[in-house]
Amino acid sequence: MVDMQYRNRINQLLSIYGEKLSPLQKEDLISYYSDDLSLSEIALNRNVSRNAIHLSIKNGEKELEELESKLHILALFTKINKELDTIYEDKSKEEILEIVRKIKEELTHGI
Repeated sequence: MVDMQYRNRINQLLSIYGEKLSPLQKEDLISYYSDDLSLSEIALNRNVSRNAIHLSIKNGEKELEELESKLHILALFTKINKELDTIYEDKSKEEILEIVRKIKEELTHGI
């Protein structure tokens, strides 16, 4: 069973970096993490071995994590979302403007 936090992380990484994977690898990861199919079900649908699907998914996870370790897009997205969440707290106009300034700076220098 895959931990829900890890499942969410892989789905987020897929939405950011999914186009960098091979089409079959992306399909396998989506089937497993988004559609909640088992390795056996995916293997049956693709007419390959369960082990081939296991390797495809593990290699895809590794590629996604390597891309994130180099580009940090998910980390930046998470950081900006946390900062945006603080705007909903009882903030003055000046505090909100400071948060927006920080976010703009992170977008400018973080990407």
